Amino acid sequence: MRSPDGQDVGRGRPQVLLAAVVARLSVSLRVNLATAGKLKGCSRRSEKSPEHPEVRGVPMYRLKRGGWMIQAVAAISLMMASSACSGGPSPSRSGADFPVTLKDFRIGLASHTLAAGTIDFDIRNPGPSTHEFLIVRTDLSSSRLPLGPDGLTVDEESPGLHLVEEDSELDIGANRVLQVDLSPGHYVLYCNLEGHYLGGMHTSLVVT
Repeated sequence: MRSPDGQDVGRGRPQVLLAAVVARLSVSLRVNLATAGKLKGCSRRSEKSPEHPEVRGVPMYRLKRGGWMIQAVAAISLMMASSACSGGPSPSRSGADFPVTLKDFRIGLASHTLAAGTIDFDIRNPGPSTHEFLIVRTDLSSSRLPLGPDGLTVDEESPGLHLVEEDSELDIGANRVLQVDLSPGHYVLYCNLEGHYLGGMHTSLVVT
């Protein structure tokens, strides 16, 4: 819906209404909590009607209402947060789809040759371990990458390795897309978690 001056007034209306409700409930909540705070340490009295007992002149049903307001504010805040988080656009895929499967301990590719251009690495980690996924350009074979001082991981600072892209944490069950522009050359894909490269998680990729 647009206003007479042509501005879009419909967009964001649910968030504005929710914000107004939260603000109003917050004011009522502060009043009730302030009243309840003054009553801390006081004993309950039932000199009034047993249907609505009072604590120093304040009906108990009003104090109980404060708990309901806390739940209402929390629920509405959660709704607003969910609305804000779900509004972002999904990343678009504009490159050639290239499936990659990470397992203990190997990297499965549909092919070891690719045409140069934008590549969407569709990475899946079915488990049973967390993995990394690194792409380096190098003249070295995948099994000859230099190791670091610990002897368990690849030396990522080596001048013979040129990092192209990485995903440093792929949890069990993860499925993510890593979009990379690759020029012709020789690349190595590997996992550099401790011991994983030595276990066999590396493979070569030739881009033509």
